[in-house]
Amino acid sequence: MVQIKVSVVIPTYNRVNSLTTILNGLINQNLPTDDYEVIFVNDGSPDNTQEALPLLIERLNQDRKALIRMISQENQGQAVARNNGAKAAKGDVLVFLDDDMEPCDETFLEHHLIHHENQSNLVVFGAILPPANDPKRPPFEWFYEKSIESMYQAFDGGLPPSGQHFFSANVSVDRQLFLKAGGFDRDYRHAEDRELGLRLEARFDAEFKFDRKASAYHNSTTGKFKSFIHRAQLYGSYDYQMSLKYPQKVELSPFFFIVAQNPFKTALIATAERSQLATNILTKILTVQAIVLGKLNLRKMAAFSCSAIYIMNYVSSLKQFLSQKELKTQKQLDKDYEAAKESYLESLGRQTGRSFFRDMKLDMKYILEYEGRNLSVKNVLWLLFGSDAYPILLLFRLRKLARKYRLPLVNRILRQVQTVLYSIELGIDIELGHGVYFVHSLGTVVGGTSVVGNKCVFMGNNTVGAAHRYESPVIESGVVVGAGARILGEIRVGQSSTIGANSVVLKDIPPQSIAVGSPAKVVKSKAAREKESA
Repeated sequence: MVQIKVSVVIPTYNRVNSLTTILNGLINQNLPTDDYEVIFVNDGSPDNTQEALPLLIERLNQDRKALIRMISQENQGQAVARNNGAKAAKGDVLVFLDDDMEPCDETFLEHHLIHHENQSNLVVFGAILPPANDPKRPPFEWFYEKSIESMYQAFDGGLPPSGQHFFSANVSVDRQLFLKAGGFDRDYRHAEDRELGLRLEARFDAEFKFDRKASAYHNSTTGKFKSFIHRAQLYGSYDYQMSLKYPQKVELSPFFFIVAQNPFKTALIATAERSQLATNILTKILTVQAIVLGKLNLRKMAAFSCSAIYIMNYVSSLKQFLSQKELKTQKQLDKDYEAAKESYLESLGRQTGRSFFRDMKLDMKYILEYEGRNLSVKNVLWLLFGSDAYPILLLFRLRKLARKYRLPLVNRILRQVQTVLYSIELGIDIELGHGVYFVHSLGTVVGGTSVVGNKCVFMGNNTVGAAHRYESPVIESGVVVGAGARILGEIRVGQSSTIGANSVVLKDIPPQSIAVGSPAKVVKSKAAREKESA
């Protein structure tokens, strides 16, 4: 008897009329038909799935004769459906797909399967891509797509995939590992995939890998903003429960997500915390705005509106959940919020604001290290009176302090002093890490809500920012920016990278890379250097 290598499990609900696409994609895989099977789990669909799906399978599969079957259950949700599909499966490896996915090509299963040949504790994330023909889609799908692609770019840039990145729409896992872990938690109606990923990582030493070649299109047919808003509300409470379950993962805290937002969204968050009525009104206004922008095909602006809707309803539902459960006092919640904020800012190398003198001490330490000087009275005097770099940071942090204590006139005076003496413009909404060194400050502008990490070096006449203040760059720690270089837009420059003189950076730069040109292109990456040194 031939052993099936891989089982594809697809929960389905009320979508029998749109299953032709995924069926054709799986029937035409390049694996031998006795190497894989496909299991549809009908989750109590009220339409005619029970009768129509077997007929559809028979019609589409009459030439290829792939192993495809359907099992059924009462409506219990996707978590239970996937678990039942896994129990019924005969393959060594499970591939989970949503019923609105479509394999990009005939090598889809092959690319999943190859990673599991010699490693039983591996979880493989396949890419989730926008549909190839790009039909008219609701604006919130653009918001999701942008978020997912940002995650993939982070993987490409060196971020290791982990349990919190687990998406059941396109993922594969060893069947025995899945069953040993207990499968998906049926108590989660959403985010059950993320919870399983965290459990596999924490308790079963699972490892995670991302493969863009194991890609599938997401042909979403959900067009209702009501569902999008409801999902945002659910995730607020689910994230909090998960942060309690896995306290070692500080980034799971909903507060960590909240403090990562830009100043505009921070204002919306404050509204959501204070008034449910205001949240509902703004949600309706932003929904209309997103729909109008979507019809005009202004995707970036529509996605931004959707992200504002998401964060407001996320925060509002989180507040309601905590108050209903009476889990913590307001004082405890404030403490959690500040701890999450501190962790987030430190993770980006940003000024935490905990101590002005601590910040200045670290600035002094890092600038002296850069200059190869030790800490002495002579060198401190040189920092204060013989160098531009330290006074620039001192004035900037004094401006931040003035803003904190609501002294706008003091902030304005300090800004003028900074501009006149050093010919540099630093926006008050930017964040500077410790020891940022402006070697030649003349003509340098850092604006919007840009974030600059620790020990970054600017050679002079640089511009960092964007046309829209809330779409500003993030420059990670240790980046060297050559003279005349420009870094523009909502992009990320990976840590320890070098930007060549007069380059114009408009796209993300992976960590430890060298980028030159206009527009800038990576000429040497971390992977290339490792290959050279091997």
